[in-house]
Amino acid sequence: MAKFCDKCGAQLDDNATFCTSCGASLGGAPQGQPAQAQGVGAQASAAASNIAQGVQNFTADLPKDFNGFKQGVQKKDKKVIGVLIGAVVVVVLIIVLLVNLVGGGGYKTPLDKLVKGFNKADAKMVMESTMPSSVLKAYEDEEEPDWDDLDEELEESKEELEDEFGEGVKLSYKVTKATELSDKKLKKYRSMAEYYADATDGKKSDFYPTAGYKLDVTLTIEGDDDDDEQELEDIIVLKIDGDWVFSGSGLGSLGGLSSLL
Repeated sequence: MAKFCDKCGAQLDDNATFCTSCGASLGGAPQGQPAQAQGVGAQASAAASNIAQGVQNFTADLPKDFNGFKQGVQKKDKKVIGVLIGAVVVVVLIIVLLVNLVGGGGYKTPLDKLVKGFNKADAKMVMESTMPSSVLKAYEDEEEPDWDDLDEELEESKEELEDEFGEGVKLSYKVTKATELSDKKLKKYRSMAEYYADATDGKKSDFYPTAGYKLDVTLTIEGDDDDDEQELEDIIVLKIDGDWVFSGSGLGSLGGLSSLL
């Protein structure tokens, strides 16, 4: 009589104790194979359940822990960002201070331009020390100055000084006293405002000085053979239309300096 599997219906050998097709026990199995299989399955199921519970517990705690960690990082980041911003502000303030002290936007700018312009035989730079950039531009548009020719004239002035002081003549300066002008005193230096306004087709009020200093300056001229110093007093520098310039027009406003140039 043929033997069939109770599970899948596969035809089996008469002496078979388990199905060779699906592995199901046919009863009376020797060596306790089904019991062993059942034990392994139960252990695997229990292990899988434990692992699943562990994963569930971990994931349940993760958002809380992660958010706390994230908040901690954010707090640290805010602190770090605050420190960086503070450092940047300090650097900017230092740069602004240095710019104001050395020149480039400060009250010493006219002296810087005058000295550097002379040393480089740059007539335009010298002229920049005497009038706001807007006025100088209007002057260039109207008069079309030949800066190359003016540079040559300045170079000739330097060569004349070399006869007395030797080669490599150059100017330098030191501000020995600086007195800020009050608003009341600034009003006394509005005389050029009308001229500047006419030159630029602007408003007179645009060229009223907004700040000013009275300076005492030690000017030094030095060459390879000799040097000389002049003490210049009461040199007026004004901030007009955003630029620092000597008061008045031309180098004559510098008093004793004109004797050197």
